Amino acid sequence: MVLAIAAECCCVMKPSEVAAHYANVLAELVPRYFDQSAFCVVLGAMSETTKLLKLKWDHIFYTGNGTIARIISTAAARHLTPVTLKLAGKSLVIIGPSFNSPNICGGDSLSGFALVAKRIFWDRFALRLIMFC
Repeated sequence: MVLAIAAECCCVMKPSEVAAHYANVLAELVPRYFDQSAFCVVLGAMSETTKLLKLKWDHIFYTGNGTIARIISTAAARHLTPVTLKLAGKSLVIIGPSFNSPNICGGDSLSGFALVAKRIFWDRFALRLIMFC
């Protein structure tokens, strides 16, 4: 959506049904703060996504797994719609049992496991929730 706003384009967002609470907040806030004729949030699962993919779009952005990306690419090809895919992989985090170093990055009062846990949380949950199709 940030890119659409910056490019002065309209945007229809279909957030993942896996992050239902986030999707509901997005559906509540977008019409409140943005022009409803330019920005829209569609809630739902496979049937809503299928209906959206039958329409002609100027561009489709998708973040997710390769299986769904193939479906989206196939649907987009019917209309010769360009697609940008960000295929999310599994980014494993391994914390060794001897890890207990103080915060060397500065500016944060946390150290050791608390700091690592905070950073993993923000990467895994908070930041990735903004990636939707």
